[in-house]
Formats: sequence, C-alpha cells, structure tokens
Amino acid sequence: MGGAVAFCLVYALYYGGGDTTDYYIGISAMMGLAGKNFDAFWEIMKGANTPELYSTFDTSIGYPEWHHWRDPNTFIVTRLSIPFGYLGLNRFLLITIALGTYSFLGVWRLFTMFVELYPNLKYQFAIAILYFPSCIFWGSGIMKDTYTLSAVCWLVYNVYSTFIKKEKVLINISIGLINIITIISVKPYIFISLIPCILFWILYQKVDKIKNKSIKLASGPFVIISAFSLGLIILNTLGSQLGVYGTIDGAIEKAIVTQQDLIRSDLYGENNFNIGKLDGTLPNLISKLPAAIIAGLYRPFLFEARNIVMIVSGLENTLLLYLTLVILIKGRIFKTFNIILSDPLILLCFLFPLIFAFSIGISTANFGALVRYKIPLIPFFVSGLYIVKSKLSKVNVEYNQ
Repeated sequence: MGGAVAFCLVYALYYGGGDTTDYYIGISAMMGLAGKNFDAFWEIMKGANTPELYSTFDTSIGYPEWHHWRDPNTFIVTRLSIPFGYLGLNRFLLITIALGTYSFLGVWRLFTMFVELYPNLKYQFAIAILYFPSCIFWGSGIMKDTYTLSAVCWLVYNVYSTFIKKEKVLINISIGLINIITIISVKPYIFISLIPCILFWILYQKVDKIKNKSIKLASGPFVIISAFSLGLIILNTLGSQLGVYGTIDGAIEKAIVTQQDLIRSDLYGENNFNIGKLDGTLPNLISKLPAAIIAGLYRPFLFEARNIVMIVSGLENTLLLYLTLVILIKGRIFKTFNIILSDPLILLCFLFPLIFAFSIGISTANFGALVRYKIPLIPFFVSGLYIVKSKLSKVNVEYNQ
C-alpha cells in the first residue's frame, strides 16, 4: 500500500503523468461504457479491439488512449484492471492501492516458499522479496510490471506446490494457468525466459533425489536437453499467442526495433545507454551477451544515475554487485558454481535472471525502462545470492574446524 501511494505521488507530482495515468483513463472510460453500452463493453473485455468498438466511446465517458487501444499486450492491462476500478471506486489512488495489494499476494507466496525451504534466511528473503525498493515501487502501480511481477512469483510457487510438495494440486494448477495466461498476455518474452528454467527445475529436482552419483551425473545432459526440448514444444504450441515472440526471427527483430526506439531522447529522455548495434545475426547477439547481462543485472550504475529514481536503482545495483563480488571472492568461482549446481532451486535463482537479464539488456536501451522491466528477476537473483553466501559461510566454517 505504501508503494502504491508513493507510485501515485511520484507519477502525479514528479513525472506529471505517464503510462499509469493513461491506463487509469482507459479504466474510467471502460467503466463508463459498461453503464452506457454493456454489449460493447463485454465485446472489448473478450478481446476485441476494432475501430467500430472504439467509436462507442464518447466525450461523456472518455476515450482510452489510442496507443494503448491498438496494442493488445498494452490494453490487456486496462481489461485486467477493471475489477480494481470498481474496488477503487474509479479513483486513481484507490485503484492503485487495490492493484498493489493484489500484486503482493504473488510476492508473498514466493516469500513463504523460500522461507519454508531455507528458514534460517527469513530476514534475508524479506529484503530480497518483500522490501526491495524497485519491486515495491514499480510492482505496485497500474502498470504491466505489477501484473508480471506478481504472476511470475506466484507461478513459481504454484509449480513448487504442484510438482514438488504435491499439495493442493488442482488449486495450484488452476492459479498457475491464470498466471501463465497473465504473463503471456502482458509480456510474452518473460514467459519465454521463464518456462525452460521452470522445466529444468522440475526435472533437476527429480534427478537430485537419485542417490547414485554416477547415475545422477549421467542424467545431467538428459535433463538439460529434455528441459529445453519441452520448452521449445510449449513455445511452438503457443506460437500464435506469443505474437512476434513466437519465432526466433520475430523475437530478434522485436529486440532491434525496441532498442532503436528506446534510445530516442525526444520521447524517453537522456537516460539511455548503448551496448552496440544489433544486426540480427547469431554471432552479433553472442558478442553482446556479457554486456547485455551486466546491463540487465547491474545497470544503471550509481555514477550513471541522473535523477532520484535512478539514484535509488543505482544504490540497489551497487548492493547486488557488492554481493556478487563478495561471493565470487569468498568462494572462488569453482566453489560458488558447485554450490549453485548442487541445489535445483539455487540454479533456478540464477538461470532465470541470467536469461531474462540478457533478453532485456539486449533490447532495452533506456535506464528508465530497464529499472521497471528487470523487477521480475530481482527476488530470485537476490535470494540466490543470499543462499549461496550462507552456504559459503558454512563451508568455510567447516573447513576451518
């Protein structure tokens, strides 16, 4: 709730509006249309975005912003937010608080999962999942990021409860499907980054229970191939729902277009960066891999911050970089990697952030957008750092004894 209030104040008083206020305008217009022409309202809620339906709006109820209306992945936020519009009595602040509260449900589920598995790190997980400023702020407003942060966290919990704990299976499958639909509808590229990692986590969890070390080691390549093969089958099956991300060429083309769009200072300000030109070839993408991952995980650096919002993000990234360096220095690379590979959950905490960091780092050339886009990876990456740090401390204590 505090994050929602802060979000509203910053956008209203500091930015003077933005996407979140455009979403609110759309919500208000849709609520007005429901009272005036419910049939048209219901057709729009079912997914129709035609010029004829847009003409059913008028000045008495307002119009959704056209640039939102014509983009299905953007206008879905307006559709999803209609229930919160009624809960919030069509008031910007109250709608934001209601949506922020909903978002917290998914985040809280992830927190309870980590605490159940590593109860001695409860306070560290609270920092990583509940109290990280970027997640509180960007995950509490009427934005795409609020829905995707909650859905990603909740989906991982659903997978854990269904396939690992095997508890309340039907309920978790149902909620998990809702979260999958939400992610695909709002930001399909998050689903593309997440699904192979989840499949790998499930399969690796099974292999990890094998006591024979030789069989377990021999199963490694099978798990990797199986996870990514299943991932490709799922992605191919959902190709039409994923839009431009349904094919590799489409995803690359989208990354190039997005990168070139976000470096336009006339629209997005001067807070941009450039990891180099993309030409769509595989060698070119591979050459950008280190710079893209570093950007997705650690930028903007503190010295790159140009306003108060970027300064907060810069401080967070300094903490992440510090934790990463401490772990690498304290445990050295091989010991650190052995710990990561020893636990399927820890591996998920690093595999998903690395893949996702690359996907946003390669395409997002604006710091303002980057700090928002990266929030789904933060709870996992920071939690993973804390788990590895704890395990390294235990290893060092045992070695000294």
